[in-house]
Amino acid sequence: MKKISISQDGVIYSVNPDNTITRYGRISPDGQLEKPDGTPAGVPSVQTPVRRRPVWGYWLVIILLLLAVGFGVYAFMHQLEQQERTIADNRELRQRADSISGALRQKEQTIDHLQRELAAVNRSRFEAEHMLDAVGAQASSVMPLLVTDITFRNIRGTRQPQSGYGTALRASDLRYLQAKVDYYGLVTGMRTFSVRVTGPNGPLGNGDYAFRMERPVEKGGGHSFELVGFGYAEPRWTPGTYRYEIWYGESLIARRTFKVI
Repeated sequence: MKKISISQDGVIYSVNPDNTITRYGRISPDGQLEKPDGTPAGVPSVQTPVRRRPVWGYWLVIILLLLAVGFGVYAFMHQLEQQERTIADNRELRQRADSISGALRQKEQTIDHLQRELAAVNRSRFEAEHMLDAVGAQASSVMPLLVTDITFRNIRGTRQPQSGYGTALRASDLRYLQAKVDYYGLVTGMRTFSVRVTGPNGPLGNGDYAFRMERPVEKGGGHSFELVGFGYAEPRWTPGTYRYEIWYGESLIARRTFKVI
């Protein structure tokens, strides 16, 4: 059992077995008992109140964390959606590219086929032209050109056209009949042609031919020339079917029929 002692200045204490001193209080000069910290033993010590943090601060942190998590989830889902859309767009672009590539290959094959056909046509045309040149060289003495078409129109004596080529020829106003001759030339140079016109009542003009005329001939296709007009100063044509013949020497090289209405 500890021995409690009182010092001369009124300190109440005890000596521990380890020679340490435990202070229990003090008796003041006025006889009041004081605690070791100097406060009266009968008066409770004043403690500083602990200030508690408001609870709403924790809720604010939780709400902010939830908002951050929600925004992160939204950003992730948005990025995932963008990635899926990009993948779909790339897939569609690849499909379009494959389709265009297939169409281009098909067109290239078509172009290659057409080029081969064109080459074959060109060879055939070259062979035909070569053969035509050979035939033309032999036939030029009797046929300087190949007539491809003959069209007619009505003109006055002054060569003033009264109608266009290929229009109807009317007995009421037909005066001079003029022919335009489209041809493929076998030679080049001036050649003399004879024209015979036969109507419902027989040949027209004096002699075997209605007229003769010298015209220039050019070798090759796409050429034409006009012959002089044949007829009357006033309308004297009888309605009916007529035959128009072009002769070169003793060779008949073209014949066309036309009607006067």
